[in-house]
Amino acid sequence: MGDLPAIRRADARDAADVADFLRVNFLIAYGNCSTPENVRLHVERAFDLVRIAAELAAPEYVTLVARAGDSPVAAVAQLAFASATPACVAAPAVEIRRFYVAPDWHGSGLADVLMSQSIALATPRGPALWLSVWEEAPRAVGFYRRWGFAVAGRTTFLVGDDAKDDWVMARALP
Repeated sequence: MGDLPAIRRADARDAADVADFLRVNFLIAYGNCSTPENVRLHVERAFDLVRIAAELAAPEYVTLVARAGDSPVAAVAQLAFASATPACVAAPAVEIRRFYVAPDWHGSGLADVLMSQSIALATPRGPALWLSVWEEAPRAVGFYRRWGFAVAGRTTFLVGDDAKDDWVMARALP
């Protein structure tokens, strides 16, 4: 693996690669969380190229992409500055809307660098940072706990038409 890939703000030229990366890594992480039809519907809706391109252009989002030169995307984190803050979290708060690291980069330290940069970007925007995470994703939950996130409440996440129980996790920002 060598050196960690550079992390920068994604822009329009990254849209197709980011959409592909998110589709693939959602399927790796959650492809068996529901029926194939529900998973397919979610992937088509959430990671549609037009939607991803619009998010990359929207001022209320910052999407970070990690990649080494022209190599494939290694990680993506997306912060949402205008999403509705759940009642269980101190508002206004910044949401980590997406946080994925390719399996080849697990254990490399890339996720830590990406989280550190996400926290730095969120800090001027609010007193707290929050995210939702599937309660049946122990690796993700453990990572977020290590970064100071604690379960603050519950929410529902739809995979197609299948409602999943997620935890809302939050942490104070410096």
